[in-house]
Amino acid sequence: MEVVVKKQLFSTREEALNHANGLGLWPISQILEEGINEEIHWHSWDTHIYVISGEYQSINPVTNQITSLYKGDYMLMPARELHSGVSIKNTAVIYATKDPINFSKPFNLSPDELSNVIA
Repeated sequence: MEVVVKKQLFSTREEALNHANGLGLWPISQILEEGINEEIHWHSWDTHIYVISGEYQSINPVTNQITSLYKGDYMLMPARELHSGVSIKNTAVIYATKDPINFSKPFNLSPDELSNVIA
């Protein structure tokens, strides 16, 4: 599966929640403070990302492609996809997954695993 981006998929938080609920997902809200950088990591689950406000950049560390997401944008990050990100402005997001997940601890690769994937 590839990363999917849909620009302006929704207009309100309620529409984003309705979309997630319609897919049978478990949504959680999170505030990403401006300038916060995520380290390169992956998850064993698909993650649906809804940007409620602000600006977020998702970065593919293999290709160095940057995808900018703004209010109303949606991204599906497939399981096992290496990625990192940065909050350009204080950003409110909804993450939604098939099962309840603790997003405070992403699955990070060890340096050896990471060098094998990016090399």
